[in-house]
Amino acid sequence: MLYPSALIRGVLMERTASVLADVRLDDGRIVAAYCPNMTKMTGVAAEGCDVWMSFDDGAYRRIRHTIELVDVNGTLVGVNTDSRAALVAEAINDGVFDSLSGYGAVTPSPSPSVCDLDLTDTVLPPCRIAVLPAYEKKATGLLFPDDVDTANRLVLRELERCLDAGCRAVSVVLAQRGDCLAVRAAWTADPVFVGALKNLCDKGLEIIACGCSVSLDEIRVTVLLPFMF
Repeated sequence: MLYPSALIRGVLMERTASVLADVRLDDGRIVAAYCPNMTKMTGVAAEGCDVWMSFDDGAYRRIRHTIELVDVNGTLVGVNTDSRAALVAEAINDGVFDSLSGYGAVTPSPSPSVCDLDLTDTVLPPCRIAVLPAYEKKATGLLFPDDVDTANRLVLRELERCLDAGCRAVSVVLAQRGDCLAVRAAWTADPVFVGALKNLCDKGLEIIACGCSVSLDEIRVTVLLPFMF
């Protein structure tokens, strides 16, 4: 997936709100940037780190810079969660996920605040997909989740409803980076959520963890990662 524009480098000064940050540009100006990420962003929001932003000069945009990438010790990490559905949809269409191949249509979910994609076909059962980001890195792996997030619990309830209705339900744990070998459930971060996630797997929930190839030109889902409880 290509970015909306050529990326502009800056230095993160402060994450001023859950979706806003102050960024110093190379010419010294400090701009307010949209940071479309409601997670804690553990390990990828350190003050003073380099960030890369897209730019939209449309008249409808009050805040024109959007943080797309963060440089974490030399590794580019995608932090724009608004792009997660498009990233996974592109990967499905490109055949990255064997278990999700064969569907006739990949469409945005009608309830994007809870789930992200719907797969439909004349033969295969309907499939609903929720894409959940993972950020906290430990050694060569990631921990998921990195904090208590009530939105994650809403996602599980929707996925359980889909299973009860006879549909497939899939949770895609997305790492927008290419330097990790696995994803592990973080029991200490949110034991209630992780316990419910494991119980839902026993009912048929499918978990797919994946990593990305990230550059200043594009970001793509390229590799499947093991997920461990």
